[in-house]
Amino acid sequence: MDVAEPPRIVVESRASCTDADKAGELLRAALGTARAPRPAWTVKMSLDRTVSVSVNVGVNVSVNVSATPAAPAPSLRGEGEIIDEKGVRVADRILSVPAGDCGGLARAVGVWASLVLEQEATRGRAQAPSRARDIADSQSVDSLWPAPEPTEKPPPERDWYLHHDDSRDLELGLSGFVMAGAGAGAMAGASPYAIVEAGSGVFLRPALAFAEPLPALNAPPVLQALWVAARFDTCLRLPGLYARNQGMQLDVCGGADVGMLDDVTDDRTLPYVSLGPSVDLRGELGSLLSATIRGVAGVNVTSPTSNGLQPLGSGRLELAFSWKVQ
Repeated sequence: MDVAEPPRIVVESRASCTDADKAGELLRAALGTARAPRPAWTVKMSLDRTVSVSVNVGVNVSVNVSATPAAPAPSLRGEGEIIDEKGVRVADRILSVPAGDCGGLARAVGVWASLVLEQEATRGRAQAPSRARDIADSQSVDSLWPAPEPTEKPPPERDWYLHHDDSRDLELGLSGFVMAGAGAGAMAGASPYAIVEAGSGVFLRPALAFAEPLPALNAPPVLQALWVAARFDTCLRLPGLYARNQGMQLDVCGGADVGMLDDVTDDRTLPYVSLGPSVDLRGELGSLLSATIRGVAGVNVTSPTSNGLQPLGSGRLELAFSWKVQ
């Protein structure tokens, strides 16, 4: 912030006045109460080639006085200048007094410089509130735009998704099942399988299955038999709202069982081919382990046989566990 202070005073061409020292004192006295708008202004008084008075008060005021002989009445000519802190001339004035009246010239320059300095100081004070308002206005405009909110950790719900992950996972699994429709009544068995992700929710599921009759659930006579089949499914994992590695998934598949029924009791072997869909309700128990309830239905292509053992339709219910290996 600029603070008003007296200007510097400079007197030049002092030889033009016999009482130059007194003229300098009169100039300083005339500017005694004057204040420059900013520090380092100068008031300068110059007399024609011989007298020079300078006073420094933060403002430059210069006065040039020329002693030119006049035929009837010689006069003393001087120039006053006011120079700011950057060396730029703010104002100047040429004055004339009777020859030898250096004191009168100094007082005249002092009165003129005082008026100019007061005017410049008043102008500076008027501009200061305007600059303050501009700063305040810019700050108020900035306050209209709130600061960006800090980045917060996304909630756990962000992991819930309604899309397919384009992954290529490989899982190995084993299921236990009960079934009917193979030609030996109710049967129970096991089925190792694999799940190969193909991307976009599509996966392939090859499997093998082995089963034997359940005497407790079959009416006599109970056959002794072994059912063996291979199955290949193409499946689509339906997108849903569930958390990654923690939710339920619904898979819809279509495939075929191809195998045989070895009827030990009647010493015969029956072919077995069944086409149909399967539906999986899969729950992820963690990042690697999953449990699945699977329902399989099919139409027996090899039915009816000559002895009528194989019904038209077949089905089984499986409880499976799988482990992600890749």
